[in-house]
Amino acid sequence: MPRLLKIGDFSQLAQVSTRTLRHYDQIGLLKPASTDASSDYRYYALEQLPRLNRILALKDLGLSLDQIAHVLRDDVTVEQLRDMLNARQREIEQHMRAEQERMTRVRAVLTRIEREGQPARHDVVLKAGSTCVVVTERRVVPSIRDVLGARRDMLSASHDAARLYKLELCDLPAAEVVIYHNDGYTEEDVDIEAGVCVRAPVAPRGEFSGGVRELPAHKLLAAAVHHGTLWQARDTLTALYAWLGENAFASSGPCREWHLSGFENDLARHDQPVTMEFQVPVQPLTP
Repeated sequence: MPRLLKIGDFSQLAQVSTRTLRHYDQIGLLKPASTDASSDYRYYALEQLPRLNRILALKDLGLSLDQIAHVLRDDVTVEQLRDMLNARQREIEQHMRAEQERMTRVRAVLTRIEREGQPARHDVVLKAGSTCVVVTERRVVPSIRDVLGARRDMLSASHDAARLYKLELCDLPAAEVVIYHNDGYTEEDVDIEAGVCVRAPVAPRGEFSGGVRELPAHKLLAAAVHHGTLWQARDTLTALYAWLGENAFASSGPCREWHLSGFENDLARHDQPVTMEFQVPVQPLTP
């Protein structure tokens, strides 16, 4: 004898409205276990709850009710349903990350609007830059959303290569560097290079896809130090370029980001405070 519940009680159990249950009955997706012949009142069995849960899960995945009916006719297993839900979970997490990044960009724009006409809040200095030897990887990353993950991978690979080939790192606090090669800001095809500064210019051989090279010296660098999270670093970078405009300088090479507070991959979270220095080779602006 099936354990029956009135439609209202089954609705409370499943957290689904009685209107939805009646609609599922009409389209044949979830028929009641029993219907009173005189009152047309619907009763549902406890054993129908797993099927209803599958319907709700597939609906949340974005499938239409017709598609759900087709899937259920093919008798989706618990493992297959779990895989579908895991895929949906990853999609939602990716969407949430994208929205968080969008919120960060909106905040940055609002901050720039609020600071319009005000002096820069970051100290910018001019100095010379000497040569240094680095072990780096360089990639063109498809989207700006992928930059943080890509640079973590490149920094990790560079550290591994330095250890493998017994290359001594430069003294902290400036062993890691990230270089932005695009001529201007871009959100697609981001050309970045990341790695570590080493003492001995010995080119490693093997499966490491990067290499050892010498960063050139520069007679003049505009530099600004950032104290804050990685997400807030853009504020310092925009202040640096605003300073160039205010002081009649033009960039003459790619921007470098030196990590002054340790290794990026040691951060447990991206919202932890860091200290880094942005350096841009510059020359007097000649319009």
